Amino acid sequence: MDYLRQHTTSDTRVANLLVEHTSAITSEIPRLTQLPVDSNCLGMYHIPSLVARDATALENSTDPCVVLWDPTSLTARATEFSRLFETVRRLFQFETRFGSLEVWRRRPERETGPGRIEGGSRGTPRLGFQTLNTALWPGGRASVHNY
Repeated sequence: MDYLRQHTTSDTRVANLLVEHTSAITSEIPRLTQLPVDSNCLGMYHIPSLVARDATALENSTDPCVVLWDPTSLTARATEFSRLFETVRRLFQFETRFGSLEVWRRRPERETGPGRIEGGSRGTPRLGFQTLNTALWPGGRASVHNY
């Protein structure tokens, strides 16, 4: 809590994705939530629309925003939460860790495309994607682009 109080402003929205914790983070700091409903319903119930709702809220955020989550806590339900996890990793960047809890900050708009995420959960870099330009260069070589 102290970290969020000291490293965010009152304008910074907080997305509490601690789905296996019952703490009301945004009311304790205090900060506004980025999510339509700040609750631990994601972990308690198997309602796919909640995952889609929260992923959409993160995708549509334009204000400064941080995500507080434990990316290792739901590995048994990884398929169910894949869209939400992908959204966080695509639009946010790792900032700090407290045990298994991580804080990720919204990337600047120009950096939110696919790419390499430094640090990542447990310090493991996540690679972006690679494209192959099918237009052949003179001499018959194709060009490969890493993003």
